[in-house]
Amino acid sequence: MPLDEAYFYCRRLELRLERPALFKVCNAIRTVDLALATEGDFHQAMSSNISPEAWSRVRDQLFKALITSFSGYFLVYAEGHTEALEQGDKWPEEGTIEFYPEKIFVVLKNYRSEFSQMDQPTLTILRWCFSQDKHNITPTLFNNEMDDETAEEQTEVDATTFLDRMYKICEEEAEEGKKKAHRRWCQLYWEANGCPIAGS
Repeated sequence: MPLDEAYFYCRRLELRLERPALFKVCNAIRTVDLALATEGDFHQAMSSNISPEAWSRVRDQLFKALITSFSGYFLVYAEGHTEALEQGDKWPEEGTIEFYPEKIFVVLKNYRSEFSQMDQPTLTILRWCFSQDKHNITPTLFNNEMDDETAEEQTEVDATTFLDRMYKICEEEAEEGKKKAHRRWCQLYWEANGCPIAGS
C-alpha cells in the first residue's frame, strides 16, 4: 500500500466512511512503519508534506483501529524489558503492548505500540484485561458495536431530516406549480373568450 493511500485510508476510518478491514489496516501500519524506519529517505518516500510526527499520529490511529476492531491476544512489556509480563506481575508505568490479530496466520506477525502512543480509554481496558489474566480480546470490549449503533441512529436521523426537507421543498414547488397552472388557465380562458368567433 502506498504511503499516501495509508493516510487516506486512516482518514476514512476516522470519519467512519469505511469499516476497518484486517489486512488493509495491517498493510497500512506496515507501510507507515517502513517509512518511519527510513526517516532519512522519508520525504522522498511520500508525495505530501506531512511531518514524521503527523505520520506517527496516523500510525497510532491505525493501531487503535486494529486492536479495537479485531479479535486477538496481547502481551505487555515493561519499558526496557524483552520478556513479556506474566500473571501476577504489576502493570508498569511505561511499557509496550504487543498485539497478535487472530486471523493473521503468520504466528510471529504482531503489531506493537508504546503506552504513551495509545489513547487512555483503550489502555485502561487492556490494563483491566491484564489484571483479570485475560489476554484474548474482542471488539465488544471496546464498545465498537455501540459506536456502530450510535452512528446508525445518527444516519437515520440525518435521513429523516433530509426527507422532511425534501417533502417540504416538493410541497412548496407543487403549490407554486398549482398557482402557475391556475394563472395560465385564466390567461387562456380570457384569450379564448376574447377571440372573435369565425363567421360572426
